[in-house]
Amino acid sequence: MTRNKVKDDCIIRISSDLSMLLESGISIFNAFKILSSSVSDKKYKIILNKIVGKINGGSSLADAFQEYTEYFPELYIQMIHIGEASGNLSTVLEELGSYYTIKRDVKKKIINVSIYPIILMFTLVAMLVFYVQVITPAIGEFVQGSGGNIPWYTKNILSICNFIRENNFLVILSFVSWSSVIILLFNLILKNKRFVRIISKNKLARNFREVLEIEALLLITKCGLPLVLGLEILIDIFNKSKVQYCFNDIKISINNGMNLSTAFYNIGTFSELSLNMITIGEESGKLDYALEKLKSMLVSNMQKNIETLTSFIQPILILVIGVLVCLLILIMMVPIYSSMNI
Repeated sequence: MTRNKVKDDCIIRISSDLSMLLESGISIFNAFKILSSSVSDKKYKIILNKIVGKINGGSSLADAFQEYTEYFPELYIQMIHIGEASGNLSTVLEELGSYYTIKRDVKKKIINVSIYPIILMFTLVAMLVFYVQVITPAIGEFVQGSGGNIPWYTKNILSICNFIRENNFLVILSFVSWSSVIILLFNLILKNKRFVRIISKNKLARNFREVLEIEALLLITKCGLPLVLGLEILIDIFNKSKVQYCFNDIKISINNGMNLSTAFYNIGTFSELSLNMITIGEESGKLDYALEKLKSMLVSNMQKNIETLTSFIQPILILVIGVLVCLLILIMMVPIYSSMNI
């Protein structure tokens, strides 16, 4: 199985620059020569130079890209083939750049949301190590030397900390082993289709999927393809994904004589905003324009939802860590105060 080596940043750069060059009237051959000299990634630079050679040898652009499926997604290659055949290549490339920009930006935002909890978890682990290795030995000696009555919970904490200090290697080995098992199980869960279906019902996941579906629909409408044919291409591409997209249901509804807005309404997963904008675009004959505006609004809403999630998670994590730290301090301070008869 070929490992996926797709780099969104490179694909976005190639798409936007190539679209601009072709729109300026430069030939495909010269556009690729310019593009290959401006791309910084060494592997993509080599691939672009090879594509230049294939085009010079009489190959079509889509066929040239087809040789490098591990670096260019199937959707990308299929859309280039359609754009080339329909004469709308620059428009298709511009939309492909927009599509992969959305995917990249969402990935980055999710990573940024994840970084803060990870930093807090590492901080918590560092505090616990300091607590076990430095604080509890000193406080333990003082409490036990005071001759006072030590609460059961303090005794248990001291015993656990003593065990960890005396068996550092064993504890670290156990921690690494359990962490590896948890990561492995987590990866298996992520690959489970039932889990993917559950996650896809989450509001943020629904928003992301809706943006991708609208962007994909915009792609085929801007190519000038008949709607049903465009949907069949999207079905063939996206059905390989674990996420279940709606294109097949829309195609069936249209084949049964429904218009696009009714087909979207029958899916039952699209927001009122999407349904209204598609209806307006269809009735006005400006579906491309309506989808373009809809995409911008959906992306804006999704970004707000991610920011809301971030602002909700961060205070909770800080509160949890604060409560845990206070609890550990109190467990040790209570017997100290008791022994001092305060």
